Amino acid sequence: MGNFVEINDLETALKRIFHMIILACLMVAGITCKKEKPQPAVANINIQVEVQYNSIPVTSARVFLKASTTAFPGADTTVYDWSDKVNVFGKVTFDSLFIGNYYLYSAGFNGTDSVFGSAAIVLSESDAFGVVETVLPLSK
Repeated sequence: MGNFVEINDLETALKRIFHMIILACLMVAGITCKKEKPQPAVANINIQVEVQYNSIPVTSARVFLKASTTAFPGADTTVYDWSDKVNVFGKVTFDSLFIGNYYLYSAGFNGTDSVFGSAAIVLSESDAFGVVETVLPLSK
């Protein structure tokens, strides 16, 4: 009967050693396993906006851009994130934008009347490292 106890104790000891070896292997694997870190978003998209009234460029206008929305934020221009005056061709470019949702709003003068316009724009991965050209029609 003494041999049976010794064999039983030996089996228990071997099982414990086996479990400790498995645990040690798992710990080493967990420590040495490097997870891929997500790459930070890169602001690499440009939007070139041309404002037009009746298909004619409006050269006296300002364009406003709001990030993270596709709903009209309103005519209060202080809520927009960026703004710039159009050039002599009725165009303005917003540089270094991220993938996401944006809203454009423009107010200007076509020579006789005040004109306004707005539109949502969505920048996607397919727009990365490029220039997105869009026409923003204005009306009275």
